[in-house]
Amino acid sequence: MSDYQDPVFAVNPANSSQLPVPFIDTVVQAINATKYILSEPDTGGLQGYVDALGRDWSLAQARFSIGYSEEAKGKVIGIYRDVLGREPDAFGLQSYVDALGRGWSLEDVRFSIAHGEEAKGKVIGIYRDLLGREPDARGLQGWIDALGRNFTLPQIRNAFGHCEEAKGKVSGIYRDVLGREPDAFGLQNYLDVLGRGWSLEDVRFSIAHGEEAKGKVIGIYRDVLGREPDARGLQSYLDALGRDWSLAQVRYSIFNP
Repeated sequence: MSDYQDPVFAVNPANSSQLPVPFIDTVVQAINATKYILSEPDTGGLQGYVDALGRDWSLAQARFSIGYSEEAKGKVIGIYRDVLGREPDAFGLQSYVDALGRGWSLEDVRFSIAHGEEAKGKVIGIYRDLLGREPDARGLQGWIDALGRNFTLPQIRNAFGHCEEAKGKVSGIYRDVLGREPDAFGLQNYLDVLGRGWSLEDVRFSIAHGEEAKGKVIGIYRDVLGREPDARGLQSYLDALGRDWSLAQVRYSIFNP
């Protein structure tokens, strides 16, 4: 491990408590520059590293020690959970701990993970699940940048689930499956579950297999055929509504078997 070469650290007094204030201030700044545990150092930890530097440690050794600590490891694990929604693999975790020990900051680690292919795939998946489409380039980049700053995947999903576009998609499902506009309570409920983890397919399946949709299909049987539906036929049309059919298509199919 190479020693830090700044001349201010060339002194090696026997007692670090006698170090001049400007020297200690510089040490504090240097340790802060290593992004010490994401926040200001605690008094005991700072003094310990000042003492070590006053004896024979280099800044590189101080950074190595902080970067390989259990607390730093926990911070990296937290970034994986925030940005990728999973625990880190052993190789990835070790790579980022090594990078912290060499000179990276936690911000560098977060930026790297957030701008990787896996994080990009997660955001694309949210677009597909909640909006039923591929992302536009500008929107995708904006959300990846947000992950790289301080957003989490659940926060992004919640934002998508309550946006105007998602509201329009759910309203469209109501029109297709039930032939009406959504009531305020039902619409809000489905926006909330989209924000928590449901997809548009889940919403459609739920609406299509509810009692109201069942009643709509039964009504078409009575209107068009003058009878009650058989169990198999009813289930088949509910399943079709749950995929991508509309009530108009159900009516047409029953009228033109």
